[in-house]
Amino acid sequence: SGLVLLQASLIASAGSWVCIRRDWLFSPLI
Repeated sequence: SGLVLLQASLIASAGSWVCIRRDWLFSPLI
């Protein structure tokens, strides 16, 4: 159970980092 929760939080943080990165990459185009 703890391992699943750890994996979920890792995926969530990775997803938010990708979103931030994408916004930073495309911000000059907006």
